[in-house]
Amino acid sequence: MSSGGVACELPGSGMKWLAVAVLVVAAALLLRMGITAYALYVLVGVMAASRVLSRRWITALHVRRTCDRVTAEVGDTFSVAVVLENRGLWPVPWVLLEDVLPRQAITSRPPRLEVKGPRIMAAMLRPKARRHAAYRVTCRMRGYYQIGPSVLETGDLFGLHRRWRIAAEPQFVLVVGGQVSAGNPAWERETLLAAIQKEKAAGKKARAIAAALAAPSGWPKREIYALVVESQ
Repeated sequence: MSSGGVACELPGSGMKWLAVAVLVVAAALLLRMGITAYALYVLVGVMAASRVLSRRWITALHVRRTCDRVTAEVGDTFSVAVVLENRGLWPVPWVLLEDVLPRQAITSRPPRLEVKGPRIMAAMLRPKARRHAAYRVTCRMRGYYQIGPSVLETGDLFGLHRRWRIAAEPQFVLVVGGQVSAGNPAWERETLLAAIQKEKAAGKKARAIAAALAAPSGWPKREIYALVVESQ
C-alpha cells in the first residue's frame, strides 16, 4: 500500500516566535543596536529556512507497506513489511515512522493481536535512501483488524517546526476461527458492525452485505440484514 495523505504541521508556536523575532529585529534597528539586530536577523533567517525545509522533507518521504494476508485463522502468524523512502534531493535529518495497530487489540490482556518486531522506526535518510522495517503479527482472537495507517513525523533540528503526515493507507485482515456452532457467533457485535461499515463504504446493498458476512461471522443473515438497515 503506497503512501498518500496531506502533510500537516503540529500545533506549536513557530509562527508566534517568528512574528516576535521580526518585531524585535525592527526595534533593534530603530534603536541602532547593531550586534543584537544582526543576531536576531540570523535567527529569523534560520527559523524561516527551517520552516521551508521541514515542508520539503515531509513531502519527499514515501511509505510502502506489504501485508501477506487478507484473511487468517486464530493462531496464524502473518508478516508486515514497511519501506520508508526519501525521494527528494535533500537529506532528511530525522524522521519518526509508526505503523499503527488497533490499541485495544494489542494492549488487552490477553492481547487479541501479538506483535513481534519493530512497528516504530527512527531514521536519518540521505537523498534517495531507503529504510526497511518488518514485524510479525500472531492472531490470538477472532475479529476484523486494521493494519495501519503509517504515520510520519519530521521537522528541523531545533524543534521549531514539526510536521506530520498520514502515509500508507490502512489494510484489513479478517481473522476467523474455523467451524462455528449455531448460536455461538465467531464475531462479536462490534466486529460485525465494523465489517458492515466497510462493506457499505464499498457501495454494497444490504442483502449483499448479509450474504457476504454470514459465513465468516457466524451470524444469521436476517440479523445482519437488520443491523445494516439500522445503521443507515
